[in-house]
Amino acid sequence: MISPPPDWTREYFAPLYADVYSGPLAGATDTELEAEFLDAVFAGAKGEPLLDIGAGFGRHVRPMKKRGHRVVGLDLFAHLLGRMPQRGRRAVCGDMRRLPFAGASFAGAWCLFNSFGYFSHEDNMATLAEWGRVVRPGGHLVLQVPNRPAMARIARSFAPSQMMTEDFCVTEVYDYQSETKSLAGRGLWQYKGREHHWEFAMRMYTRAELERALAKAGFDTVDAREEFDSGDFRDRSSAQLILTARRRAPKE
Repeated sequence: MISPPPDWTREYFAPLYADVYSGPLAGATDTELEAEFLDAVFAGAKGEPLLDIGAGFGRHVRPMKKRGHRVVGLDLFAHLLGRMPQRGRRAVCGDMRRLPFAGASFAGAWCLFNSFGYFSHEDNMATLAEWGRVVRPGGHLVLQVPNRPAMARIARSFAPSQMMTEDFCVTEVYDYQSETKSLAGRGLWQYKGREHHWEFAMRMYTRAELERALAKAGFDTVDAREEFDSGDFRDRSSAQLILTARRRAPKE
């Protein structure tokens, strides 16, 4: 059984993470597709501040800025934010569970690339409440996560695997832990003469669970899909879930 330490993020998001995901695992086509989706969701908020939660090295910040959006990138790791372009950079080093912003500071926010679910269930719910605090009424939130029913099944049958290119190799294995409803992984990146052993654990949710949690945080779900370019979502078989929600006005 894979048992990452509670603070696994500090080891996983090492400097080599940015090299790998901006290099051999970069998905330029995926990034553009995701930016097009975000641009459509936040079309009415151009010129207004938007928050990229878990921005990393700015994979979505850059194409959204090119589309005329004002984006603040937030990440826990300064060494990742330091990889963002310096010109016009708006980056804040901080914890998504305790956002260093005033209430209703943003016209919208997003958290993509499975960057939610890293904490205990209680902390995950507190994180959603924080997002609800900083997004203005009428603003949108886009959240991309693994869909638990499908990913639990996939993880149970996932055999250890290896992918290699001329200068990169990744070896990985995954495990579903039903007690904590978490996906756990362990692997090794080898890239240009460097290597990094990693572990992670991510609490996963169903669509219904997330919609209830978002409602408690002040959001109403307006869209659920499996892919950024498709409106289809199947509760039992879709591997990922992309939810778009709108912040309700607070009750007087």
